[in-house]
Amino acid sequence: MFKIPMIVGHRGAPLEAPENSIPSFILAKQIGASAIELDVHLSKDGVPVVIHDSIVVNDDGSKRKINEMYLEEIRKVNLAHLYHGKYSDVRIPTLRDVFNEVGRIKYCIEIKKSYKIYPNIEGKVLDIVDSLGLRDYVEITSNDYDSVLKIRELDPDIVVGMGYLGKVKWILDIAKRLEVNWLHVQYDLISEEDVELVHDEGMKINAWTVNDVFVANELANYGVDAITTDDPRLLIGELSKTCNKAPR
Repeated sequence: MFKIPMIVGHRGAPLEAPENSIPSFILAKQIGASAIELDVHLSKDGVPVVIHDSIVVNDDGSKRKINEMYLEEIRKVNLAHLYHGKYSDVRIPTLRDVFNEVGRIKYCIEIKKSYKIYPNIEGKVLDIVDSLGLRDYVEITSNDYDSVLKIRELDPDIVVGMGYLGKVKWILDIAKRLEVNWLHVQYDLISEEDVELVHDEGMKINAWTVNDVFVANELANYGVDAITTDDPRLLIGELSKTCNKAPR
């Protein structure tokens, strides 16, 4: 029997609540997720806000870029229309809102675009984390390697991750140079050998995005450190039957 990996709620618990919303994050925490993953962009007035896409689609079909909207405007946006009547009120929270409302749980904060697009977004995220005393609860990650490098320059001690779509062995040298702690890799590109390679370099590996119990069990058997899922309730329930319940 192998140990259950960390189960990370991908944008919360999006099969049961609107993704990247405070209710979704709270639900993932209540379900028992080890961590929650969320996406961060920057408003025109420099506030980190939690939403996956850089463009907001309004109910009339009009579109606006997040970084062209002030926070006051963003707060008025209701994304309920994207859920076809399932929800009536879906708001875009700030990162600080999420921390204040959800409380202490592990967070995987994905910065969607670097400081080259969003001025000082890395520093702004770090400032919020530090102001709320959450350093021990966060990992800051990005698929934008400029952002990864900037995070590490600003804070040599914060836990840093890097997203990657490709074979693990192709990215290990870059990951080492960037001094990352976590590699986030698409699940079907991970082998048991890859997990060993990552661990040999002193890093951890997270598989995304897994909603199938058979696949999750296979990855747990490989020894992955975390599995990101849209359905934390399913994976927590099923993996607890086949894995040692102590998390990695």
